Amino acid sequence: MKRDLELIRKILIAVEKADGYVAFDGTPDIAEAIGEADLSNVGYQVSLLSDCNYLEVSKMALLGLDYYNYTIFRLTSAGCDYLDSVRDPGIWAKTKTKLESVGGSVSLDVVKDVACKLVAIQLGI
Repeated sequence: MKRDLELIRKILIAVEKADGYVAFDGTPDIAEAIGEADLSNVGYQVSLLSDCNYLEVSKMALLGLDYYNYTIFRLTSAGCDYLDSVRDPGIWAKTKTKLESVGGSVSLDVVKDVACKLVAIQLGI
């Protein structure tokens, strides 16, 4: 599977909007909240977000599942910073356009840097 920047953004937005200590109790819950049917892909993207410490999660061990299943607790500070940089739909659209010029496949740090530079330009700084 490949990293899906659009799906990552949707997951982070949904987690931020969630109420309570546990944002989502399992991959099916977050998938439903963002309108994504592919549980394997959602689980994979959540695992990537956990790897880079953007989400605080707990992996749920359930036999027979063909996807990663996670309880999602919250965004971390790093997750908040990333989401703040890509939240605005206009900035996100411009960021994706810039990334397409290099094939669209870059690290999340580069995505964040590009978005932050676009925000700085919009602010005139």
